[in-house]
Parts: sequence; C-alpha cells; structure tokens
Amino acid sequence: MVNPALDNLEKLNDGLLHTKDRQPLAADANVKLAAGVLEGSNVNPINAMVDMIELARTLSCKPK
Repeated sequence: MVNPALDNLEKLNDGLLHTKDRQPLAADANVKLAAGVLEGSNVNPINAMVDMIELARTLSCKPK
C-alpha cells in the first residue's frame, strides 16, 4: 500500500485518483490495513439527493 501526498493527486474522467506526474508510488511500510473496522460514508445522502434533483430539473428545462 502507498501513502501519496494529497497535493500530488488529481481525479480524472475515469473517476479514479491518479498522481499528477503519472509515476507509480513506492510502497510505504507505515500504511496498515485495519481488519474488522467499519468505514463510514463520505456522502450526505440528503445533500446528494437534493443535488441530483436540481441537476435533473436543470437538464430537463434546457431548451433543445
């Protein structure tokens, strides 16, 4: 596993995070995987739903 600097990452059109220089990162021995731990959601479902409805309304009201 790796521990990239956050300022060296960018999200591309494929939805994945890539390093800005596109170079593979070296493994970091200090990074550990925690087994049996629950991960919390990073999305607020109410805000996501409101954003989705606003986007749908914006696109459906667009003149053709």
